[in-house]
Amino acid sequence: MRFTAYEIVVHHNKKNKYVTQNHDAAYIVNTRLHFDVSPSIRLSFWGDNITDQYPEKNMISAARSGTIKGIVDSPNGVFQYSRRTAPYGFNGAFWGMSVKHSF
Repeated sequence: MRFTAYEIVVHHNKKNKYVTQNHDAAYIVNTRLHFDVSPSIRLSFWGDNITDQYPEKNMISAARSGTIKGIVDSPNGVFQYSRRTAPYGFNGAFWGMSVKHSF
């Protein structure tokens, strides 16, 4: 099991020093379980971000809206999560399993 902590992050706007957003600390838990079914077969189960943490939504309006001509026209939220301060992603928990066979 692996625990990862992300400290408080402050997103500063270089053009306007008063437009900032503080992001709280986050704690992420990842786990891996391996079972040797036989000498040549290993079954693995894993989960990333098993506590289902999401980053805080972006509150800086200039960063969360915008238009890309012909592709995106969404003044209410192109970037709902900060691209600079979300090191653990914004998809929540992710689970999986695998089977490994050695010849």
